[in-house]
Amino acid sequence: SDDDCCNSCEEVREAYRKKGWALSNADLIDQ
Repeated sequence: SDDDCCNSCEEVREAYRKKGWALSNADLIDQ
């Protein structure tokens, strides 16, 4: 169940990593 839910999250994380962003920096990106 957890893998199913985090499956798309992992894809997003990889996309963020490729762009050089960090999920923890979402606040900075929003601003």
